[in-house]
Parts: sequence; C-alpha cells; structure tokens
Amino acid sequence: MLYSTRISKEDFEQLCMIDKLLYLLEKGEELCVKQNDEFIVKLFLMNDFFVELWYQPSTNKIKCLDVLDPVDVQLVYGNQIDISDIF
Repeated sequence: MLYSTRISKEDFEQLCMIDKLLYLLEKGEELCVKQNDEFIVKLFLMNDFFVELWYQPSTNKIKCLDVLDPVDVQLVYGNQIDISDIF
C-alpha cells in the first residue's frame, strides 16, 4: 500500500496495527535503535510526531507501536539523540 499524503498523529493512532506498520516503514525516518534481552526498540520520526516500535525477535512479532510525546522522547532517548532541531 502506498501512502502519498502526510498523516496526522491523530489519524495515525486510528489506523489498525498493520496499516500503522506499513505507513511507518514507508514514511518513517528511523532515529534510534535500542535493544534489551527481550525486545528491539526503534524510534521513528513521522512527519511531526514520534513512533516507537517494539519488536520481539523470539516470537518474531511486533508487540507495540506507540506514538510518543517529544517530552517522553527527550526523557527516554535524550542522551542518544538530539531532537532540538526537529521541533
């Protein structure tokens, strides 16, 4: 599925999981990757909002696709990325 238009944060949140994933992979800009024992977590910039993708390699499943506020991004990723020029 090709997405030719920008989508708002509110519209993105209303999409089903598969459409969120397809849109994210097509239009998102990957900013950061973190990994722990259970998950690979990727942070994306989508237009003017952030999306965090939680992937569990042991099950080969995406567990979560969440929109994050810039304040939360700064708290969680502050020492790994600089978002000051984005907003």
